[in-house]
Amino acid sequence: WVVSGVVPSQSITFSNNCSVVIVSVVVDVVRVVVEVVVRVLDVVVYVVVEVVVGVIVVVVRVLVRVRVIVVVVCVVVRVVVVVVCVIVVVVCVVVRVVVVCVMVEVVCVVVRVVVVCVAVELVCVAVRVLAPAPSSKLVVAGKTQGGDATSITTLYRRPW
Repeated sequence: WVVSGVVPSQSITFSNNCSVVIVSVVVDVVRVVVEVVVRVLDVVVYVVVEVVVGVIVVVVRVLVRVRVIVVVVCVVVRVVVVVVCVIVVVVCVVVRVVVVCVMVEVVCVVVRVVVVCVAVELVCVAVRVLAPAPSSKLVVAGKTQGGDATSITTLYRRPW
């Protein structure tokens, strides 16, 4: 059982040693690969985290700015809406006052016209009622010259 000058017990030891060395080398290689992968993943994760955090920070800053801008725009819009509403209310009140004044003035003018018309009508009725009926006899005004009846100058009805 001698192989290359090695007794069988030594060959077993050699083969065991060789197996141990192979396993040790494989373990070392796996350990190195795992360490490299872990380092690469660590760098990748670090870069990704930094990029993501950077993007989040930028987005948050933009959102804060945008939020500030949106808040300012909302405040400005609210102020403008309130001012416009106040202007509309004032204009409506002024228009109502003007319309009421114009309507009152028109009513006053109409009342004056009606009162004047009624007063004139009442005067006319009173004159008709109070005045006697006219006489149907014709009266000769003026004198006749030379007693000639053809020289009558004016004929009129007596009012009494």
